[in-house]
Amino acid sequence: RKRKQMQLIPFEKNISHAISYWSQQEEYRRFFCSFNKMLTKEEAERFPEIIGCEVLFIAIENDIIGMVLLDDDSNRMTKFAILIDKSSWGKGFGSEALEKIEKYCSQIKKTRILFTHAFEKDEASNKELLKQNFIQMGKIQDFTFIKDGYESVFYYYKLNKE
Repeated sequence: RKRKQMQLIPFEKNISHAISYWSQQEEYRRFFCSFNKMLTKEEAERFPEIIGCEVLFIAIENDIIGMVLLDDDSNRMTKFAILIDKSSWGKGFGSEALEKIEKYCSQIKKTRILFTHAFEKDEASNKELLKQNFIQMGKIQDFTFIKDGYESVFYYYKLNKE
């Protein structure tokens, strides 16, 4: 059976309600940890402006299943973060999104170095980053406070070979 085509689509206010929803769910609090609050509908509509980076939605046909944050600097380096909706976990969409982000950053943004981090407890993301040839740079102990305690993160980078 053929898998449905994944797309990265530009941020649109009329579908930003997903951001507000995700910010209110416990499963995604790590992703929104820098806000320390749930986002309103109005804040979700201004999300790229509020966080100061590019936001792309991850879509399968007409369903929004996640989002990507891309933050560039003047030296063609891009930091990114991926959020996949819990209903789509374990289906390979994170791996596919990672491949699409690399291609987008390489071909469109002309990025030389990609950076990201994954929480230590997120074994699937850490494993996938290593599988996709990202290099683990180090660990920041007690990076942020989530719910009942501090959580640590691993940082990764990958050089663009093109």
